[in-house]
Amino acid sequence: MTSHANTTPIPAGIAMPDEARTRLGTLRFFDGFPDDATTRTLFDNLDFQRAVQAYLLGLAPVAVAAMRKALLQWGPVNSTLVMWADLVHPRFLGLVYNTSTSYHYAWLDLRDGPVVVEVPPKVYGAAIDPWCRWVIDVGITGTDRGRGGRYLFVPPDHAGQVPDGDLVVRSRTVG
Repeated sequence: MTSHANTTPIPAGIAMPDEARTRLGTLRFFDGFPDDATTRTLFDNLDFQRAVQAYLLGLAPVAVAAMRKALLQWGPVNSTLVMWADLVHPRFLGLVYNTSTSYHYAWLDLRDGPVVVEVPPKVYGAAIDPWCRWVIDVGITGTDRGRGGRYLFVPPDHAGQVPDGDLVVRSRTVG
């Protein structure tokens, strides 16, 4: 039987140090394994990072749900459009609004099938889903190039016919 030994020299600087100074403090290792205090520190940091991620992932849908709840005070989904009377100001409660844009908001519910949105000429707009993910631009920056058009929003599983001439938007969600 032949014995093989690793004789490759290890370049300086890549071996696991006994201590590593980090933003979490000094982490200590023995033969590459963290000691008990370092393990607790790393798991505490991992818990914190996961909590931050949960907050960040939940921020958009919670904000959109609040907007939907507010919209329902004025009327039902699929037929109510809320328009801000003035430009927003710094004390406005909402995510990512700017002070030079006139805002409007509607909620489309596609659970019962497609919904048509008629966009007038010369507007700027976008559709987002409940996760604040972009769905489509409408108006000047959209498919209609500012001429206006009929956008047919269809649910993810829609397999039915669509009318000729409508701009079909396939949503990843039903809301």
